[in-house]
Amino acid sequence: MRSKAQGSAATAREPERRKEGFKGAQHAIKIEWSGFKPMYDYWGNEIRRYYQLETLASATEHLIRTKDYFIQSSLREVLGPGPITSMRFTLFQEGRFQLIFQLRAANARKKTATFAFVVAKNSEECSKVAYEEHQHLKTIHPRNPKEIVEPYRGGNIFLPDRHKRIAHGREVYAYLTSWLNGFDELGVDKNLQFIINIEKYHTFTLAQTETIKQQIIMCMLRTYDPVQRSCMAIPEIASGDFVVQLHRTGRTQVRLIACRKMMTKVTLSAILRRIITAQWDWGKEVFFLRPEAPETLAEALIETLGQEDVAMALPHIFGHVKRREVDQVAWDYVQALREIVSPRETA
Repeated sequence: MRSKAQGSAATAREPERRKEGFKGAQHAIKIEWSGFKPMYDYWGNEIRRYYQLETLASATEHLIRTKDYFIQSSLREVLGPGPITSMRFTLFQEGRFQLIFQLRAANARKKTATFAFVVAKNSEECSKVAYEEHQHLKTIHPRNPKEIVEPYRGGNIFLPDRHKRIAHGREVYAYLTSWLNGFDELGVDKNLQFIINIEKYHTFTLAQTETIKQQIIMCMLRTYDPVQRSCMAIPEIASGDFVVQLHRTGRTQVRLIACRKMMTKVTLSAILRRIITAQWDWGKEVFFLRPEAPETLAEALIETLGQEDVAMALPHIFGHVKRREVDQVAWDYVQALREIVSPRETA
């Protein structure tokens, strides 16, 4: 995965922060950090940080060499047994609630693997969000393992107060997931088309944008459990929840790397209603999750849920809501879906 190089062009590249390593009981681990320069959102605003990244680096290294109960054990789930010999952390993506580092690790047997190291940006709201996201990933990854990153272990990192006041120290939540090579952060531009959110970003065509919307919805619906009546909630499309891969042929693939909320005790009709009505203010425009063409959504619904279940759910999308209280465009969209899925019933 790659992220937009969001630092100011006038800002010189930060020198790499390097550690020669520390000695454990039987081995030394070499730890390196890089990419600490500021990051900016799509509109050019610098993203706020609540602590120095050097503080996080020092605290993480202290945890690793003392009572690390989740970082190295996560690495060994992939690398296998044996001492970890090196870790390289590079800041990849930053949002309102958390930082995502690419973590490249190796062990004494020369095996290497790459992970995502996700860290909350403060000890209160952000840590709560990170913890819940981690738990949600544990729930939905088994339901759709091909399109959702695999979560590993998580825990707290203690950040000491810079004046060494113990009472002012705080803990931030962090966890690890698998890394998706070849995927980049998905974003939205001012024209409401998807983009690859890197320094020289690539704008997807209108047709590709429609396809990506379809793929996002299919990924979401594959997390639906009809027995538990739960499903991932509407994702934050422009906030880094998804990454995308563009093939030379023009074909696209999406993967989910963050799940902020779950829908529980929910019917399939209610899920479809939320998908069809989901929208975000983007600049002076409104961005919809639903594809422009009902045929594109109908194809996604039938492939993931089956025509019979979709046909049964569509008539109940608006439940007992009175017709005059439903947005006309959304109402017409649902009627078009019904005509596509069950033409005989609507004839």
